[in-house]
Amino acid sequence: MTGPKTTARQLERTVASLRGLLIDQVDYVVPTGGPDGLEPAEWDLRQGHEPTFGCQFTTHLGVVFTLIWNDSFDGYGIEVFDQPIETFPTRPGNSGFPALIPVTDHPRWSGLLHREILHTELAWVEWGSGGATPVWIRLDFAPVRHDQGDPHRSDSVWLVAGRWAQGRFTIPADDLTVMFDESEAVRANLVRPRPASMNR
Repeated sequence: MTGPKTTARQLERTVASLRGLLIDQVDYVVPTGGPDGLEPAEWDLRQGHEPTFGCQFTTHLGVVFTLIWNDSFDGYGIEVFDQPIETFPTRPGNSGFPALIPVTDHPRWSGLLHREILHTELAWVEWGSGGATPVWIRLDFAPVRHDQGDPHRSDSVWLVAGRWAQGRFTIPADDLTVMFDESEAVRANLVRPRPASMNR
C-alpha cells in the first residue's frame, strides 16, 4: 500500500521516536473481497500475522503511527509515518478498499501492550544498484517481571515488508508480515540463530 514519500533520515527519526512509548491499541489494514467487497482477508497465520497492507499503533500519548510497505526507496520496503491511516488515500471500510481490523485483544499483542518500547532497529538491504531498501523494523519491549516464559509471549516484534511463499520468505515485497517469535525471524533469515551456549 503506497503512501507519502519519505527520506532515509526522516524514516530513521520516526522509527527512533517509538522508543519510550507504550502501545495502547493495534489495528491492521487488511485487504477485502467477497460479494460485497467488504469481507476481510485471512491475516492470522500459524506463526505470525499477515495484514498485507499495514499496521497502526495508537500510543499512550495519543500519537498514532502507521507502518506500511511503500516505494520511497529502491523497491518496496517498510516505512513508518506518525499519522493515522485515515490520512492516507485508502478509504478503509468502503467496498473494494482495505478494512481496519482491531487486534488489540489478540493474544499475540495483548501481552505486549502498555509495555515501554526500549529499543528499535531498522534494517536496510543494500542492492547491487547502489540503492538500499528498509526491509524490517524490530521493536523490543520492556520485560514483564511476572512473565513465566509463556512460549506465546515475546519481548520483540518484527514488522517486515515481505511474505511467505512455498516455504520461503521473500524480502522486500509489497506485503506486510508481523513476526512475534525469534525462531520465526531466524527461519525467515531476518536474524542469525543464537549459539547454543546463549540459549541455555
